[in-house]
Amino acid sequence: MLMVLFHFCCEISWEQALGCASAGRATQHLIYQILQLIALKFNPSAYLPSDSFLYFTGALLTYLPFCLIVYLAYTRRISTFDLDFETVEFRFRLGLLSAVMVLICVGITRLVKTGEVQSENTIIAESLYAIICCLLCLIMQFELYQKAKLTKEIEMVRMLWKKDSKQLAERKDTIEMINMKCHDIRHKLGDYHLPITDDEEKELKSLIRIYDQTYRTGSQTLDVLLADRTLLCEKDHIQLSFLGDGSCLKFLTEADVYSLLGNALGNAVEAARRVEEEKRQISMIIRNSGDLVSISVTNYYQGQLHFEEDLPVTTQPDAEDFHRYGMKSMQAIAEKYGGKLMVDKQHGCILNISSMNAYIPLTKIPAYSGAKAAISNFTQWLATHFAGSGIRCNAIAPGFLVSNQNRKLLFNEDGTPTPRTAKILAGTPMNRFVESDELLGGVFFLCDDKAASAITGVVLPIDAGFAAYSGV
Repeated sequence: MLMVLFHFCCEISWEQALGCASAGRATQHLIYQILQLIALKFNPSAYLPSDSFLYFTGALLTYLPFCLIVYLAYTRRISTFDLDFETVEFRFRLGLLSAVMVLICVGITRLVKTGEVQSENTIIAESLYAIICCLLCLIMQFELYQKAKLTKEIEMVRMLWKKDSKQLAERKDTIEMINMKCHDIRHKLGDYHLPITDDEEKELKSLIRIYDQTYRTGSQTLDVLLADRTLLCEKDHIQLSFLGDGSCLKFLTEADVYSLLGNALGNAVEAARRVEEEKRQISMIIRNSGDLVSISVTNYYQGQLHFEEDLPVTTQPDAEDFHRYGMKSMQAIAEKYGGKLMVDKQHGCILNISSMNAYIPLTKIPAYSGAKAAISNFTQWLATHFAGSGIRCNAIAPGFLVSNQNRKLLFNEDGTPTPRTAKILAGTPMNRFVESDELLGGVFFLCDDKAASAITGVVLPIDAGFAAYSGV
């Protein structure tokens, strides 16, 4: 009866209806067996007639706490969206498992029942057997739903990546064509003497300049993305700023760059549209140190953010679009390259990348040393400036890492260390270079609003002891 009710009222398949009905039956049987064990020590029928209203009310009130526990631990976590995913394999497994659950709850556990009076130990053994079987069945059903959910998410993320790849190819052609046309119009505008005022001419040139913007970040994919998003931001009076070197993203595929940063900017634009115009600002900063790349996108937002599995839950009402999978796509791409996606809804923090050169200037690179010293000083200034706003500002100072930037200074063509390497290691107590992944601990710590809530204005050395050694 329950199966038919679920099928027609909830408009779900017969397999899903069987799954819901069997889960309910297993839950009822589980609670019944638990109460039977309790009744061995306290039998309410000894005090109240089994057909009385008080006996019925007491039994109902006893059932409710256990039902609430099952709901919170199991039912609530299986949303309707999970049940919407259907494949032949999923429906077959769900139907088979549900049939087994009904067989266990209704069939096998009933076979051991006899009309004879059973001993207390026999009742305990039968009840424990039934409880374990019901729990295992519910856990297996829950894992089946979870697998279906993950499979759905993976498939949707893959579709999103394909969509982004196709969109990237289209955007490249479109942006290139717009730039060519705007370039021609700008030059022709100077050749023709049109009967317009100076203000009108300035406005027209300004409009052309918006569409004629060309980014040179070092990444063609990022150039196309920024040009495309700039046009979108201009429409909604959003100020988009970018700082960084896109060439450090070469280890990412074009599709991953477009999907990762496109989703990040898309979310930022959605949030910026909802705030007052003076706060419609989006900032993207790309920093790199050795093999470590940090991408930061900041913007104002209005309203409350709710997190699920460390990711904000989408506010889009339409469950059929790809919006809910944007963050999951970004997380998958970050983890694909050994990184981590972090979303902060608090006041936020700023993390700069300084260097050991900020402490001790090195030979051959005076400009680099001076720039890094300025970053350390600027970090302390920012920490003071933003302290009243609840924004922390810190920096990490990596020690010596081997990268493509300095490899020729540290090693000869045959792979042997240069004299400069010998000097560096002689001044490093741990007698080795710093690995890029060793920077992550400091990054995660300084960005953690709980662990580092009172830390601001700090430049954290991650240098294998280089700054602590005086040479003596």
